[in-house]
Amino acid sequence: MPKFRKTDKTAELELLYRNLCELHKDAKINMNPDVKEQLQAESTKHKGVGGGSLLTAELRQAAKELRESKDIVIHRADKSDLFVILNRSDYFDKVDSLFQDSSKFLQIRRSPIPTPTYQLAKQLNDLITPYIPTLHSLRSTDEFVDILRNTAPQGKLASLDVESLFSNLPVEETIQIILQNVFNHNSLPPPKLPRDTLEKMLRVCTKEAPFRCPSGRHELVSPVPGVYFSMWISVKGPS
Repeated sequence: MPKFRKTDKTAELELLYRNLCELHKDAKINMNPDVKEQLQAESTKHKGVGGGSLLTAELRQAAKELRESKDIVIHRADKSDLFVILNRSDYFDKVDSLFQDSSKFLQIRRSPIPTPTYQLAKQLNDLITPYIPTLHSLRSTDEFVDILRNTAPQGKLASLDVESLFSNLPVEETIQIILQNVFNHNSLPPPKLPRDTLEKMLRVCTKEAPFRCPSGRHELVSPVPGVYFSMWISVKGPS
């Protein structure tokens, strides 16, 4: 289980309460007058941690040895509950090679504030999601499997991947596509904020968001002209 962080949980519940209040104000929902007290009580609860374990003593010892090994790196796989075990030196070499691209990363001399855009990014995600075209999108792997089973499509099925996807995205172009869809949607009205404000918010979350690197040998960040993503690499060691 992930480590319980009361501050994070409290912040999440406060954000939920504000969203509920907005929906109630717009007459989209009816809200119980006790909901604020209920959410406050929920913020103090520490659920899903502790209890029994399916691991034997031998498996726990093996996991401990893997975690403490200096020769490997263990990370959760992207969009999956699986874990990936990598050779540490290969992993650091690959990460460092990405940072050599000066068009995307710029060295800095001091660390920025940690995760300054976290809540902003979550708000933006909720704001722009309704405007995202869904004609060629899938919500889950299960939906894809259902399509294959029920429609029996003809032809060949292929899977395409992109090398270093996030650092190769044309962010400025993507921002303009988002703005075009949000403020010129066929059926939905635009959000209650100016276009230039949304543009600035998107740019902050994509070009000024710090990231912590595990090697701890450099500090990099953008924005600079032409830079797509920003990155902060801690000098305090692996994270």
